[in-house]
Amino acid sequence: MSTTLSKSYYHATSSVSLSAVTTRDLLDSVAKKTPEKEAYIFPVEKVRLTFEELQRQVCTLGTGLLSIGLKRGDTLGIISSCAPEYIMVQLAAAYIGVVLARFHVGLPNSLLKSALLKSECVALVVGANNDDVYNQLELILPDLKTSHAETLQTDEKSKLQRIITNVEASQGRWKSIYDIMNLCKKDSENGKQRLEETSKMVEFGDPYTIFYTSGSTGPLKGTLHSHMAIQNIYMMCADRYEWTNDDILLSACSSLSHATSEMSHIAPLILGMTSVILSPGAKIHDNVSVIQNEHCTVLFSTYPGLYNLLHHGKINEYDCSSLRYVMTSASTIPTDVIQKVSSIFQAKVLHTYGSSEALFVSGRDITADEKEIIDKVGRPFGHTEVKIVNEYGKIVPINTQGELLIRSNFLFRYYIHDEDKTKQVMSVDGWYTSGDLAKIDRNGYIKIAGRSQDVIMKGGKTMYYASLVESLLSHPNVKAAYIVPVPDEELQEDFCACVSLIGDTSISSDDLKDFYKANIGIPAYIPKYVMVFDDFPEMLTGKMDQKMLTLEVFTRLGLNKEWLVHGRKA
Repeated sequence: MSTTLSKSYYHATSSVSLSAVTTRDLLDSVAKKTPEKEAYIFPVEKVRLTFEELQRQVCTLGTGLLSIGLKRGDTLGIISSCAPEYIMVQLAAAYIGVVLARFHVGLPNSLLKSALLKSECVALVVGANNDDVYNQLELILPDLKTSHAETLQTDEKSKLQRIITNVEASQGRWKSIYDIMNLCKKDSENGKQRLEETSKMVEFGDPYTIFYTSGSTGPLKGTLHSHMAIQNIYMMCADRYEWTNDDILLSACSSLSHATSEMSHIAPLILGMTSVILSPGAKIHDNVSVIQNEHCTVLFSTYPGLYNLLHHGKINEYDCSSLRYVMTSASTIPTDVIQKVSSIFQAKVLHTYGSSEALFVSGRDITADEKEIIDKVGRPFGHTEVKIVNEYGKIVPINTQGELLIRSNFLFRYYIHDEDKTKQVMSVDGWYTSGDLAKIDRNGYIKIAGRSQDVIMKGGKTMYYASLVESLLSHPNVKAAYIVPVPDEELQEDFCACVSLIGDTSISSDDLKDFYKANIGIPAYIPKYVMVFDDFPEMLTGKMDQKMLTLEVFTRLGLNKEWLVHGRKA
């Protein structure tokens, strides 16, 4: 596609029209066309589901959910690390018009309770291997421990009535997913009729799911999406990457509750392709062994997952020649990592960019020249507009840094029960303010510079985290780097470089500081402090926890944490 921009605005068109489809439409259609083909493979659990079997199980579970009182428009929560259960619940809920709220495993008590209340869940699924989650629920829902009734009596603020689980900690007090599936056998004809009537009422514009943000930009927020948004954005992805029903997608994402993992859940329904899903407990080398055994053509992984695969995946021991594409989603990835992945697997690295609010926004063109796009996150997907604006909201010239705004058919509806936050980021004419700093070039390729608040004001000079990190990665033994702002009497603000090292490398902080002094050409880019970390603190989604890292740095350096609240001017 030939594009020449004169200003930082891009409207991506597509030969693929938007479809007014629901999950039922997609599942019924693909099950009819290719009933015997495998839809999902779960190697760890040794579960393989054909489209025909998938449809049968989804309809059975959907009927069971209706029989226990769930209705179209209700919200069903899920906290699960068990992939087969997750897929079944997700598709069955969508089939009957029940909104699925996805909670990260391991949320702190206060956040989980707040999220449950915000989502207004009437029932909650706890995965079969998540006893810790159930024990946590007993702490935040006192009646869960004492009640012997099938209906949970919580406080007046909560709508939660039922837990669905068979974890040992529950001591058999609640029905499991399979118990609920068996309920439809008692009155199968009425159950089928109820399922048919309910599923026919579901429309493509109905609410589909609630994704929770990672927390990297503040408290958790629940983003509500429709059937149409979810189905169509992955149709745009499939078109951009030229996937067919012969492709086999391996998903190696650790978090099943994140928006990016949804691609592997929905792709089979859209294209009739097969998704191979590794549960979070899978070992690193399972990725390459599954590529070999299942002849996977697409690998989807997070950046940390790709890094670990390169260094601990024993890639040379397996035949990965079937792989055509490696997909990853992050705002910035070191170019040397992209080059190594591409070289080792002999596959193109398809870098995408998105968020819980906007789903996928942009991705690489598979025909694009590697040199032109290696440090960028591609062009916007079809039916998506982007613009880069300055502090006054005016569109800036190409190759000029500003804030990235997005308008598309795939944006979230709103933050649930948070009208003020929604208004802060969504304009009346439909533009979503991402909070990301970016540039767009004359060909429409986007480069993310960092979050708008990710800046250091050092002696009056504005420096962006992404540029600083790029300098820190210039050391050949530095694997990853993060920035923590720190106070400085003369400059007002400086920064601490937090780095982790490759393999068993042993380099002191002082040695790293000396290297940066000798090799970074811009004096302001030399960090005031350097700290070496074995592991960075992480949030539940696998993202680095900036808040925890900052607190650890301030503790180690003996700095006054009050400065973070009252002293920063950025």
